Amino acid sequence: PEVKSMAELKSKLADIAARTPKGQWIVGYYLAVTEGRVPNRHDLDPVSPNHPVWMMQQGGHYGAANSLGLQAAGITSKTANPVGGIIERDAAGELTGVFYNHRAMDLLRKAIPLWTAEQTRENIIGTQSVFAACGVTTFHDNNVRGTEAVKVYLDVGKQGKMYLRSSVYYTLEWPN
Repeated sequence: PEVKSMAELKSKLADIAARTPKGQWIVGYYLAVTEGRVPNRHDLDPVSPNHPVWMMQQGGHYGAANSLGLQAAGITSKTANPVGGIIERDAAGELTGVFYNHRAMDLLRKAIPLWTAEQTRENIIGTQSVFAACGVTTFHDNNVRGTEAVKVYLDVGKQGKMYLRSSVYYTLEWPN
């Protein structure tokens, strides 16, 4: 919520980049920026020249990578759009770094290290306290990826640490 403009997004990313070891991925989420457009690699590159970056819109259907992120994933202007997804290009055919829908985003996300079980556990437990402090009593995680993440949710519940009502939805964008 504290990031509401492109300037705030860039400032926050620059701050995180300054504290992150060179070459390590920076993965973040944003809700909206006031400029009414999606951040792109031209926004992300200047403030994160030494880190591959992936910033996904909180709704989960689009996001943007910087140039190092594109490079790490091996995505070039010759990379075809997958069925059901769009890798955005500008008028000259160059990549903007913006990806629409999971099938396109997965081409990039395959290069990002997966969350460990402990990180997933910490995220589940830590997020609940933030929700509860705001009066939220129920949540839906509608983009759970990987059977390990589902297992962690189940383990947190068995340990009695799931104190909010919740529904967990496994992402099934790949019918096969």
